[in-house]
Amino acid sequence: MSALDEARDKTGEALDVLYALIRTRETFGPDHSAAVQQARALGERLQEAHPPFTLQLAEGVAFRDKELVPLDPARYARVRELSRAAAAMGIGEIGVDRAVDEAGAQALAEGFGAALRGRVAGPPQVAGLWWAEALPVQWGVDAEQVDAETFARSQVALAVRDARRLRAAPSEGRRAWDFVAGLSCVRRLQEAVELDAIATVRALERAPTGWDAARRAASAACWGLLLADTVALRAPVSRAIAHTALVLACTGFDEQGGRGPQKAAGLCMPQVLASPAPTRSGISPHRLRVLGLLDAIAQGTPVVPAAPVIIAHSLERQRLDAQARPRARAALVAWLASRRPEDPWSRVLLATPGADTVVADTVVSAGPTSA
Repeated sequence: MSALDEARDKTGEALDVLYALIRTRETFGPDHSAAVQQARALGERLQEAHPPFTLQLAEGVAFRDKELVPLDPARYARVRELSRAAAAMGIGEIGVDRAVDEAGAQALAEGFGAALRGRVAGPPQVAGLWWAEALPVQWGVDAEQVDAETFARSQVALAVRDARRLRAAPSEGRRAWDFVAGLSCVRRLQEAVELDAIATVRALERAPTGWDAARRAASAACWGLLLADTVALRAPVSRAIAHTALVLACTGFDEQGGRGPQKAAGLCMPQVLASPAPTRSGISPHRLRVLGLLDAIAQGTPVVPAAPVIIAHSLERQRLDAQARPRARAALVAWLASRRPEDPWSRVLLATPGADTVVADTVVSAGPTSA
């Protein structure tokens, strides 16, 4: 983990501790031993986050120096409350010049706690911190409990980050596939798709980063989830399909195209087999599904769950044209469906959420020429 990634993780932990301190104060008061320990821990986490830095809060997401802070569903809910409290106080950005002491942590928690209860008295005065005004942010019109667009963007950004780490592993001397990191990447995408598939597709297609191999690998995993969900495959099978698509893409893609699915499967099998199996039985059901799919694809065996993996890989392999311009999602779907008009999976592909998505700066006319 890089120093910057570690600092972002510690920033997220500091937000967790702040939220816990607010709730402990409400229940037991500021003098309770747990509140005192949490106030000290908040200062320690901020120190470990390596100030100075700025923290931006906006409707359930947090950014450190405008870089996304890692979020899981539990932290998303906590940050959402903190961001609402900050907005009530007119705070959109918190400058952290140095770690706060115990008294400063208690004052910070008191200010945020009062804002959460609707008793807004302005930003708290804490030595080492400064405040900037909030930018206007609105909820998605269809979201009552969770802002789907914001959650999807955060999960997609973290999934692409995970894919970049997985692709970098062989160059850093780690030859075994990291099943934990791969499954984490898939689960991020799955949670976003379950909340709002269309929002997840939009987040993938509109991400500000270029279509490098890691982003196309994350997109291939998402294709696998969408195809599996469209035919109502069980969640464990969907995860295995997405994870297999991720393995193939991370191993087989280069910066513009890449190897076909069969060659990529043969290439990545040694990495997957070299991955340590921590369970008592030696192999988890998920790992067994992924290995089985990879073996079927490498051998050319026609098993049903392999089809969405092959389709996902083929689509993202053709994402960039000869001039490295990204093709629109709708163009990729139309191309593959036209090549396989009698294939039932072509009809499934056309029915996936967001299949007709076109965004700016994408090629929509000239389709790929080969699979």
